[in-house]
Amino acid sequence: MKRGALNPQAALEVVCLLAFSGALIYLALSGRYLSYVAPRVKPYLFFSAGALLVCAVFSATRLFRPQYRRRSAHCFLLAIPVLLVLLPHEQISTVSSGGLLTGGSAFGGTDSQPPAISSTAPSSSSESPETAAEDGVYTMEGASGQVIGYLHGYDAEAKTVTIPDSEFYNWCSELFVYPDRFEGFEITMTGFVLKDIPSLNADEFVPARLMMSCCAADLSPCGIVCKYDDVAGLAADSWVTVTGVLQVGSFEGAPEPQLHVSSIEPAEEITDYVYPY
Repeated sequence: MKRGALNPQAALEVVCLLAFSGALIYLALSGRYLSYVAPRVKPYLFFSAGALLVCAVFSATRLFRPQYRRRSAHCFLLAIPVLLVLLPHEQISTVSSGGLLTGGSAFGGTDSQPPAISSTAPSSSSESPETAAEDGVYTMEGASGQVIGYLHGYDAEAKTVTIPDSEFYNWCSELFVYPDRFEGFEITMTGFVLKDIPSLNADEFVPARLMMSCCAADLSPCGIVCKYDDVAGLAADSWVTVTGVLQVGSFEGAPEPQLHVSSIEPAEEITDYVYPY
């Protein structure tokens, strides 16, 4: 190799490193990373992209340095993940997620604080929890009584809760932690029909969403058990909006919120996952 000539191995390393870094930045900025990992991982994606850029700079210092024994096979280790994350893909199905319902203790005990508070506070900072409730906002409180967040779709006077898609996990958590507080309330929620799991009876199904705690490998369905006479007539994995009255049942000796269904309507598929943290 002549002095001053381009070093093919170094050039290939720079291209692969820049491509990998660019792919991570694209995934983070576009939001496509949410198909693979939870939102809390986003800062680590930017950190990894920066580290790859630093490596590319060091490799660039060897672009015109003679190298007589070339080794380029290791660059495939960088090219493969780039191809995997950029190729078209589909959402993970309920079948491939394992079909094991997340509920009960997964939402915490009665003294625990729901881990995910994504809702915004009432528009006026001077509003009290009572005023917020009248405006359709439910105030969440921690074990010591402090306000930890707000949920929407709540009507205390009409005794109804219409669960927004973006607050699915937060509301499920609140219903599991305080089922007695919402007994007799009419609950409306949207999810896919989950019914073919051993823990459900013949007259039970769950309008579920897929929950991701860390990454796509730990996806599991979560939701509220519904009592319905015509479960057999529901197509598995079809998306529905369910309305029912909440009654406190039991599962393995622990209190469990259960909806006694009054109506079911077809719904559009929600492609987003649910993130508890």
